[in-house]
Amino acid sequence: MASPQKSDFNRLFSESLDETLNQILGDSLTKTLQHYLQSSFSLNKNDVPLRVEEFAEALEKTLGAEAMIIEKTIVKHLYAKLEIDLTKREIFDFVDHIDFAKSKMKERK
Repeated sequence: MASPQKSDFNRLFSESLDETLNQILGDSLTKTLQHYLQSSFSLNKNDVPLRVEEFAEALEKTLGAEAMIIEKTIVKHLYAKLEIDLTKREIFDFVDHIDFAKSKMKERK
């Protein structure tokens, strides 16, 4: 069973993911993308917080360079929920940002 802290983070990450996809793609394309990720990469919506690196790779393979727009927006939403200042880095790394958010949440508990 996941610890409450992990469950909280996974919930916040999932909320950020849902908000981002619906904001950028809309409901219909979000469902299409989720179906595609499930059928092509065995990534269902509930797995994403636990398989962030695989999600990022699948998203990049599916959407190419445009995946970064979704990744940056997920990070923006997640950092806002966790009240973390988003500092721009020269090189954006989605997985590093998510790991940083996890570590910040652990510090608060």
